Amino acid sequence: MSLHFDIVIIGGAIMGASTAFFLREEGFSGSIAVIERDTGFSHSATALSAAGIRQQFSIAENIRLSRASLEFYRAFEDRFSVSAGFRDNGYLLLAPESGLATLKQNHAVQIAEGADIALESPAELRNRYTWLNTDGIAAGTTGLSGEGWFDPWGVLGALRRANRERNVREIAGEVVAIDARGGIAKAVRLSQGETIACGAIVIAS
Repeated sequence: MSLHFDIVIIGGAIMGASTAFFLREEGFSGSIAVIERDTGFSHSATALSAAGIRQQFSIAENIRLSRASLEFYRAFEDRFSVSAGFRDNGYLLLAPESGLATLKQNHAVQIAEGADIALESPAELRNRYTWLNTDGIAAGTTGLSGEGWFDPWGVLGALRRANRERNVREIAGEVVAIDARGGIAKAVRLSQGETIACGAIVIAS
């Protein structure tokens, strides 16, 4: 018997799981499937990364996404009854003279979006980071709050549990093709030969 879901989400670990979670949060009641090539996540970026979150971007939309994510992780334990393990320790970005104008321009965008970022001279950097050799450094930016890292395994586990409770189906498989008709995606094909029909596809991998 062939399967059909209103929405199929392809991979992404935390990205895929959180997409399904927020679809339910926003009131979507249709059927959802998350297809994961590696359900043990032994090769996924989620398992291999330090799961950092920062606001030091050059584009306002990226900063807004990070700030929304930050509030999600800060309130994670209230929502899921487990900690996201968020550590608010900041990021340090450095620039030589050739990159100073870009650093200043980016900092202006960050401040305009409400990010708590300090732009500092070499002397100020040495005072903050006594171990830092500032030879060749024209300036640096430090995230004073709202930047750091979290526990990706804990976050992923909590999202997957919440999704199971909300009738989100997780399917082990590798998507090798997307079938479309009239330019609209209608199904995904898995490496094991199975075809899963769908109303929409989200590629989160």
